[in-house]
Amino acid sequence: MPTKTAPSALTLPQGLRFSSRDAHQRTAAAVVNSPRLLAALPAAELAPLFTAYEGATKARAAAQALRVESTDVLAEVDAQLRQGAEIDPAALVARLGEAQAAAARRDQTVALLESLPRRYTDEIAGVIADHVPALYDALSADLAELLDEAEAVVSELGTVSDADGAISAGKVAEWTKLRELAARYADLRADHVRLLRLEDTGPNFANGAPSLGFAFFGGLDDVVPGFAKAGQTPTADLMGRPVTSEPFPVLDVTSVAHFLAVVRLREELAPHVIGTDEASDLRAEAAGRIVDRNLHGVSRAPSERDAYTLRRVRMAAADQIAEARESIALGLTD
Repeated sequence: MPTKTAPSALTLPQGLRFSSRDAHQRTAAAVVNSPRLLAALPAAELAPLFTAYEGATKARAAAQALRVESTDVLAEVDAQLRQGAEIDPAALVARLGEAQAAAARRDQTVALLESLPRRYTDEIAGVIADHVPALYDALSADLAELLDEAEAVVSELGTVSDADGAISAGKVAEWTKLRELAARYADLRADHVRLLRLEDTGPNFANGAPSLGFAFFGGLDDVVPGFAKAGQTPTADLMGRPVTSEPFPVLDVTSVAHFLAVVRLREELAPHVIGTDEASDLRAEAAGRIVDRNLHGVSRAPSERDAYTLRRVRMAAADQIAEARESIALGLTD
């Protein structure tokens, strides 16, 4: 069974930054910005790397502060000549060699130590990127525990579905607890979506994308048939206003109504935490079932003539409503 997340034993090194130009480092940046995901990372692997990074950055700073003793060989020679001293070319060669060697050693030391923080940053990012599949497992375990806790609260609420109902039923404490659990659920799903968008940077898992619903629920097509095609042919009333047949706000994970439905329909919805490939496969399967239903005559897409007629009906309805409002404003109605 997947291990759920616990308080993190890791503390990010001060100054650790990841580059947006590297895929692994982009992943690492997104993961460490989430306390929940950070807590799910392997401390045994990362703690020594964090320690090494901190030591390397201190050593780099110390090396950069090193100063090579300033040696003006020309000034020394000039002073000797002004005093009438003879110049020993061999000694001058040795003196120049010492000065150049000291400067070169300092530069080599700085270059070596400057490379170490970058090296450890790359290694840290690699460990985090390799651990992403385990992050899904940790979120899955957290989700199961959260829903188990919520089931008891929802059972106490009975048929209560909003704050007013909770007040009327004398179940304010239970409703408050439900809202707390819903907020934790929203945070968990935010981390889930964070991982999805690391895998797929295109529109497939953007806000409102149907694939998100299948990433959240294994039984979505049973509860909301046709959701796989959501957003492609939106349904509207005669006034052109969007109409939804969804029994709950599927993609609004911040809504208490969403969370309440997830708990009450847990068996049917089969809430889960999965990656982009699995979610895309679920959506494709659901879309295939829609095609099958359409081929058997259950429904069909409107023809161009149907669409034109519908637009005319909407326009006529809008004109009638506008005329009625004007009549009311002028006091011409009974």
